[in-house]
Parts: sequence; C-alpha cells; structure tokens
Amino acid sequence: YRATVLPGASPDCTRTLTGAQARVVAGEGVTCLKNAQVVGTVSVKPGASLVVSDSSITGTLSATGAQAVQIFGSTVNGATHISGTTRDVTIAGSTFNGSVSLAQNVQVSANDRYSRLAGAYGPILVGSRINGSLSCAGNSAAVKDFGAPNTVNGAKGGDCAAL
Repeated sequence: YRATVLPGASPDCTRTLTGAQARVVAGEGVTCLKNAQVVGTVSVKPGASLVVSDSSITGTLSATGAQAVQIFGSTVNGATHISGTTRDVTIAGSTFNGSVSLAQNVQVSANDRYSRLAGAYGPILVGSRINGSLSCAGNSAAVKDFGAPNTVNGAKGGDCAAL
C-alpha cells in the first residue's frame, strides 16, 4: 500500500457548476466544476481560480495569470495551457488528450517543513496521463510528481523532461 499526500488545500468555491455546461469562463473568485461535462472551452481570467473535480472538458483549457488552477480526477479533451499562475497549480489523477503547457507559474509552498527538508517545488503534476506533448518552462521551481509518476505519450520538454 502506498499513498501520496499532496501539500495544500483547495480554495473555497464562490461558484459551483455541475452537469452539462457550455463554454465556462472563470472571471473572478473561485469557480468549481464538480461532476460537470463542459462542451466547449474553459478559460480562467487573471486573478480568478478554477478547481475541477470528477469532470470532463471537451475543448481547450486556458489560464493566464490565474491565482490557482487545480484539476483532480478529470479529463480534458483538448490543449491545456496554464501560465502565469500566482499561487498554485495542482493536477492529480487526470487525463489530458492533447498537449499540456505549464509556463511561468509561481507555486507558493503549502508546507514550509517539506520545503526546508526537500527543497522548493513548482507546479504539482501527479499520477496523470498525458496523451500529447508536455512542456514546462520558467516555473518558480521544477514540476514535482511527489512519487506518483505520470504517463506521457508524447514529447516532454523543459523541466518536465525529467518526469
């Protein structure tokens, strides 16, 4: 038996969407997709946050300047581009059927003790499957898998090359 414990917590939702959805724009606060099926794009505006759990997105996922982007147990059927996030990028147990780019993100440590002992960590990408390319560059620290490896069925570049 092996468990992976991720640092941090999810922000409190200010808007929760479930079921069938068309295009979703997270414009302010924290938008949560819970058991949602989005047919269209999902975009996150600067300063807003997005938490996706047990959901599917058929379209692109784009976040530029977001505060936090978290994706748990979900599927994205399109390209994913997360850049300039100011606090947290956490992706766990998800499937991406398209390219994934993580660039210029700042990861604020949720566990000072871990950081003191093991060093800083960048965006968290654990136990996920990427059926496309994975590119990571310019993040505050290297992307970390916390011992739960990812499967990448495409080219890996930047600091994700070591995953």
